[in-house]
Amino acid sequence: MTAQFTAKPRDWIMPPKPITPLMRIARATAEETGVRLETILGAAKAKWVSDARHAMFWCARKATDASLPQIGRAYNRDHTSIAHGIRKVDDAMSPSLEIMLNRIIRRAQE
Repeated sequence: MTAQFTAKPRDWIMPPKPITPLMRIARATAEETGVRLETILGAAKAKWVSDARHAMFWCARKATDASLPQIGRAYNRDHTSIAHGIRKVDDAMSPSLEIMLNRIIRRAQE
């Protein structure tokens, strides 16, 4: 006797989620900085990771209409963490940093 599989493919295969502008920024940040996307979105607190994460927050705020709480939800962070990261980038702004941030935004918009 053989078992019959009755579920239709649409019942067990979930369609892929659409890539949001905030996730495109996250991917572009990972590509530009060389920090893995999973690491940027994770809980690591090393300076090189938090610098990339803060750049992602800054780009998300400047390149989208998303509010701080919306950005926080997308990146699994509190809105105050997003604001802190944006301030850190603003305080550290230099011509070379600005060039990198603009490259991230352009890459995300491609």
